[in-house]
Amino acid sequence: MTQLPEVRRRRDGSIDFDYYRAQAMAARGEALRDAFKLKASFGFAMITLTLITCVTIVASSPTHWASRLIAFSMSTVSAGGRSVH
Repeated sequence: MTQLPEVRRRRDGSIDFDYYRAQAMAARGEALRDAFKLKASFGFAMITLTLITCVTIVASSPTHWASRLIAFSMSTVSAGGRSVH
């Protein structure tokens, strides 16, 4: 025969739903905290990876390429967002 789990009851014999509701809310809060921690650590890893990739690309690029990019961005800013090339 299978044994049924013991049900928490109040003094009058009714099931204590408030206890189970509080248990469910605590479990839900813990799950949300764990999910947020996972999301935050994943975001940090992606930002770090992107930063390393950008630094590697810029470091391996020819120096005239970077100066052209800076000159283009400066001319775009001075033209009010329009390209003057």
